[in-house]
Amino acid sequence: MTISIQRTRWHASGWWGRLLGMLFFSLLILAGCNPGDENNAGTQDVASAADAVTIRHGEASYMMYCANCHDPEAEGFGDAVGNLTTLPSDLTTLKRDNGGEFPAERVYQSIDGRIDVEAHGPREMPVWGNVWPADEADQRISEIVAYIESIQKPI
Repeated sequence: MTISIQRTRWHASGWWGRLLGMLFFSLLILAGCNPGDENNAGTQDVASAADAVTIRHGEASYMMYCANCHDPEAEGFGDAVGNLTTLPSDLTTLKRDNGGEFPAERVYQSIDGRIDVEAHGPREMPVWGNVWPADEADQRISEIVAYIESIQKPI
């Protein structure tokens, strides 16, 4: 006895096919929509990519200039802790310790020396001194601040 299997091609026709077609078309349209301002369509992806680059640069600078005291996980237990008179802050809890808002300006000013941080040395010259040329300092510090903000522990 021979069994013959007949392949049939499925296709949607009638009202069911029109319904599936409209649903598929609607999903395609919605996938391309940005619920925000039409003038800013697609800029979120560009901003996210720029933010990711900023954070990566900030992480690299943090690891080079900050991790020795604050440690690579930013919890304040770096290799230099034994030589410090003041323990470094846990930088991962700044948002939690500030009522749920990350204190970006205060962090920036702590790094650039406008706020006295005893462990950073005299106000005129933090322990890292004039590491960056003046035209790079603002960008580098902003990148470090962005990195520190990105590693905040949940509230």
